[in-house]
Amino acid sequence: MRKISLFFLVALFFIAIFCLTDAIGQREIVTETNYVFVCCFHDYSRSPRSLSIERYARDAVGEYFRNDLDSKKIIFKTINVREKGYENYIDKYGLYNIKESFVISLIKNDKVVKYKSVTDLGKYSEEKHKFQEYVRNVITEYLK
Repeated sequence: MRKISLFFLVALFFIAIFCLTDAIGQREIVTETNYVFVCCFHDYSRSPRSLSIERYARDAVGEYFRNDLDSKKIIFKTINVREKGYENYIDKYGLYNIKESFVISLIKNDKVVKYKSVTDLGKYSEEKHKFQEYVRNVITEYLK
């Protein structure tokens, strides 16, 4: 009986550590003041289209901008704008009445200088190459 109890305590410990690490990773504080912010925004539900766009964007950023991603010149996030603490993105990027959106923004001195938003994800969900070229072109422009 003690072995089973010990097993459950150890299992709970590792689950708690995993959940805490995940929560901290999603809300990590960005220390750079100038960077390109690439973000997939969504609410509580995720559509297959939204998941595809996120995967295409992650692949494009990883393939074309690995060094910039590693050096924090590019920050890639997936954010549920309905979760507490993330509501400010609705106003910042005009995400009213939008269930899912993809945004690339240029941040200088912790302020949004400019951004491009794709709210019609259906336009790109079946065209991986076209969407990845869009991501590559916008990020390249913003990194100049």
